[in-house]
Amino acid sequence: MDQNQIQRADPATLAGLMDVAAEQGDPWRPEELGAILQHQLDSSVEFELGMFEPALGPAVVGLLQAAAAPPIRTFRELFCHHQPPKELLNHTRQFAKSCRQAGSYNLPPEIATIMYVTSITVARLRLGERLTSLDDAGLSHSLRWALAQPWLDGEVRRLLAEGLGIVGSAGDG
Repeated sequence: MDQNQIQRADPATLAGLMDVAAEQGDPWRPEELGAILQHQLDSSVEFELGMFEPALGPAVVGLLQAAAAPPIRTFRELFCHHQPPKELLNHTRQFAKSCRQAGSYNLPPEIATIMYVTSITVARLRLGERLTSLDDAGLSHSLRWALAQPWLDGEVRRLLAEGLGIVGSAGDG
């Protein structure tokens, strides 16, 4: 639109063009969600959790330093670690849960959900711990949703599929 067209345009039409909330459908394409997930997985645990809750900074640093080898720097390393610190998984779960709430942090809800479910699943797989009151049926439902996403990272997909094997078919029915 040139300047003359803009001046002659219906004000309601112009307002609608500028109203981001009026957009229909998902704001992210699958390939974008895949790229965002990759970025989040490769992000620094220390930085992200410290930005989310500055008071956590020193505790996160201590947990990262105390972790058994190999070192944990990123969320991917945390999720793929053979014995990740339960507290770091729990902080990550809380971070992801908060990100799923409107107006909190700038992470698409789909990515926050993957981070949330992966934290819970890794704690269950690697540590035999429950980080949530979510029952097996609810976890199974979430895992099935996550595994249906075409943009899901391969390593995370394997972890979540293994988790689904543990909770079984509790979500069926």
